[in-house]
Amino acid sequence: MPDGSRVILNANSRLRYQKHGINENPGRFTWKEKLFLPCKNILRIFTRNFW
Repeated sequence: MPDGSRVILNANSRLRYQKHGINENPGRFTWKEKLFLPCKNILRIFTRNFW
């Protein structure tokens, strides 16, 4: 019985972790893209103008 309960708890924790990863990662990537893409564009503009 303890082994079965441990397996169930592990499966639940894995499912929760996967759900959080699926839900959180796209948001993080969009924020990173929103932050990094303007920086890359600004750097490209500066490099084109000054170099």
